[in-house]
Amino acid sequence: MTKAKRLRAILDRMWSGLILRRDVICKKCTLQPATSPHHIIPRRYTILRWDLDNGIGLCFKCHRIAHDNPAKFDRWLLTNVKVYGELIDKRRTYTFTLPELEEIKEKLKKS
Repeated sequence: MTKAKRLRAILDRMWSGLILRRDVICKKCTLQPATSPHHIIPRRYTILRWDLDNGIGLCFKCHRIAHDNPAKFDRWLLTNVKVYGELIDKRRTYTFTLPELEEIKEKLKKS
């Protein structure tokens, strides 16, 4: 495993932990504990992959719904997540350099 790949895995775990620490209760149903961090804009859009605004804590059931019926979930996001439109505008394919990954890691540590 390359250093960059290891660092991306570390960043993924850090991001997930921060999302679940912030969103204790599922943001969709507001009834169950949030157990699944979910990328609002898919993580393949690397410019947003570790952006905390691009994450939402969901319970298992709502996370399944998000993946099983993405069009319906996107409609919910549009009306319930204020930054959704901004995230859509930001998405693009981007490959981070190793120094940029290190910088992201430091920012997440401070969050």
